[in-house]
Amino acid sequence: MSSHLTDRVIAFVDTPDVRLFVAADPDRILSQEEPAAALLARHAAVLPFESPVEFRYLYETQYRHGSNVLVVLTEGDISRVPADVLSRARVVRIELSTFFPHLATEVLRQVPYAILARLYDAQDLQTADLTVRETARIVAEKGYDISAASVSSEETLYATLLRLHLHEQPLPECVADYVVGIWRQDARYAGIPLERLIRNRRAFLDYLQQHWNAWASAQLGGQLSVSTVSDASLAAAYRRPSATNATPIVPWASLSVRTVIDDYFDMSLLEPVHAVSRDGIPAWARCGIMVDEGEYVSRRIDKLTAMLDDPRQSWDVAAWGAVVRDLGLLLARYYAMQSATSTMASDVVKLLGSIDEHFDTWLRTNYDASLSLAYVPRPSSVHQISPYLAAARQGRIALIVMDGMNWWQWSILARGLGEHGLHVDDLASVLACIPTITSISRSAIFAGRLPRSFFHLGSTPDETSLWQSFWTGNGLAPEQALLHVVGPTSSLDQSLERALLSSVRVFGAVVPQVDELVHGEGLTPRMLAAAIRKWVADGDLANYLGALLDAGYDIYLTADHGNTAALGIGPCATGILAESNGRRARIFESEVVRDDFVQARSQFTQAWESASLPEGVHAALCRGNRAFAPQNQAVNCHGGISLLEVMVPFARIAKER
Repeated sequence: MSSHLTDRVIAFVDTPDVRLFVAADPDRILSQEEPAAALLARHAAVLPFESPVEFRYLYETQYRHGSNVLVVLTEGDISRVPADVLSRARVVRIELSTFFPHLATEVLRQVPYAILARLYDAQDLQTADLTVRETARIVAEKGYDISAASVSSEETLYATLLRLHLHEQPLPECVADYVVGIWRQDARYAGIPLERLIRNRRAFLDYLQQHWNAWASAQLGGQLSVSTVSDASLAAAYRRPSATNATPIVPWASLSVRTVIDDYFDMSLLEPVHAVSRDGIPAWARCGIMVDEGEYVSRRIDKLTAMLDDPRQSWDVAAWGAVVRDLGLLLARYYAMQSATSTMASDVVKLLGSIDEHFDTWLRTNYDASLSLAYVPRPSSVHQISPYLAAARQGRIALIVMDGMNWWQWSILARGLGEHGLHVDDLASVLACIPTITSISRSAIFAGRLPRSFFHLGSTPDETSLWQSFWTGNGLAPEQALLHVVGPTSSLDQSLERALLSSVRVFGAVVPQVDELVHGEGLTPRMLAAAIRKWVADGDLANYLGALLDAGYDIYLTADHGNTAALGIGPCATGILAESNGRRARIFESEVVRDDFVQARSQFTQAWESASLPEGVHAALCRGNRAFAPQNQAVNCHGGISLLEVMVPFARIAKER
């Protein structure tokens, strides 16, 4: 169900008998997920105006003679839209000041859409314009339920922080300024690193994890099966709590804190402590004490199953991002177990099938619309990563693409990087381009555009040219944007040498090691998990990333697509096998030939069409966990639309604070 704000926004482009709109949208409101979904529900298409040539091609071939409503989306300057289109269209202007006439727009532009919707419903009969600080206070109180001036104890302070960081989006900068300013005035909070804990979710979670480990160790008398307490002063503070203690501690047992903390473990934001037993642990804290790895995996399976079965659950990119993150953590632990019961193995297979069935249904209806969502505050698709970096860039930036890495493999990698003193910040999930093959999805990362603008059947995109073209279009000289694909004749050390050239401001790299392991002959998922753990433990990747950080790079890491385990359906000679390892996709120039191919193999294959692909490119994808490989042969591959192939991580890497 749409919010009242979305209903009012959509009313601008929902006029009977008008089929073509040109929307000046400087605040990118229509590119937010909820308004975009509302347009889709009304069978309206959104066409962002980016390149005049690409716009003309898409408009003439896909939209001009269609019967559905079309909204041509600009960021404010409609003069670039062709005159013949403008003459046929109704021009509308959609901006935040229309819906919030008395609030400071510079504050609202930093606020996530879901919070804007809450603010819209909570607007008072305001008649005077508010300052930036006054607007920040309104946003904190009405949007985030943070009444900063009412926080009067450490219990309410930590409870407020816990509620805030349950959600991924950080407080907008000016709202955080306001909250920090109020709380700093209270001397009781002098020992708490407020600035860091309010502004940075990752820092808050790390802080919380350290304090939980120390508290649990104190409760269990140090009887942990795995030692996780590294700060001796923190451990001592929990063993002998005192009002005069210089080290602040989290009041875990207070009602306002303990009623929230189970959500953090349920959402895998905190890791439970490994212990010999739970003896002496109160019932509310048992969610954070683990005595059996199998128990943890079973609980995660139950949680995801319940989420899929819940008819009240609404699905969007963010919701599927949460599912794939949980699934990645679950599978990383499952494949780390020495053995699993047949019941658990069956439950994992059943869960994967259920997830992919739900995801397939959602993807077919929502994929194209999701590709045109705003890339600020974070991208939704891999083709938006480069535009996001261009908008965020302040100094040197490095983008590391882990070739073919899925979410459970990333979970292993991220944990291993943490053991080498690196932290993962701003974690998100983004959609790969479909079919999930290198020449389409990886090239889209470096092009900063959808494959319809660069992909041609029978040829391989020149990724270096795509990367340099994107960055020269964003103000850099060609020699300032460098791309290096680590391969059989190069190494991470050689890649680093190129990155350290003084002329380079933006560096892209493809690291193939995970992909090479994934496609290794005869590796089961458990063997593959062990191989990835060993590779990251060896430290080559951590040393490479650390050296880039030392050279002044802001580092972002992603994957071009994921992978999945599949079974062969037998040889299929028709169509172009997309790639040697992309065994779940075949591409056809003729739609008729593709449809005949799918009809003859309807039990195992399905057609895939998307406006993201150029004309004359038609894909056939394998259903379920099947692949274009010898009959019943087990293969690790990609190309299809399972969740583990389509949704990939996007993260920022930093050194341990």
